[in-house]
Amino acid sequence: MCKHAAGQPPWMSDRAYSILRWMVGTVMPAAVALIGLIGPKLGWTQVDQWQTVLSAVTGFLGTCFNIQSPRDGYSGQA
Repeated sequence: MCKHAAGQPPWMSDRAYSILRWMVGTVMPAAVALIGLIGPKLGWTQVDQWQTVLSAVTGFLGTCFNIQSPRDGYSGQA
């Protein structure tokens, strides 16, 4: 029987889970910050709402897959 990380679904490969952790722990929070910084300068509307939605999705995925910090993220190895 294969041992999976805490929160990792048994149907998900180790590599896919590692990439998901990296996306949720590093990329998505950085995207929220980027949208908040450049959105108003580019004339985007409803930037606050988009930040809220993306933050909520990030928190939801992090909770569902037990992702607690960016240190849990993608290491480049599967």
